[in-house]
Amino acid sequence: PNNKELEVYRRSTPVEGIIVLCLKICPFNKCPDAYISIDEVTRGTKLFITVDGKPVTNVQKLDSCHILEGENGIRWGNKDQFVLQFRIKDPGTLNVFKISSFVVF
Repeated sequence: PNNKELEVYRRSTPVEGIIVLCLKICPFNKCPDAYISIDEVTRGTKLFITVDGKPVTNVQKLDSCHILEGENGIRWGNKDQFVLQFRIKDPGTLNVFKISSFVVF
């Protein structure tokens, strides 16, 4: 959340630091070839994600969303804001990775 959202939606319970990434769902679950799958994170071939500079090494499927996992598991620290970075290894191609939303628990 940005600073304004933190101010408006202040939580009464501490944050666990679990980050959930929800992706755009393709019609009839048929994505075009240019779409990069979240599975590429675990393969380490095309899609690279970091949280506060630390690599995401795995994802755990949760319905149509995914829990980001690093070297120390699914908890990224007890804080309200994180820096997420995404890199697609094939620059110059038409590959896309579409995100619907993020949730931090």
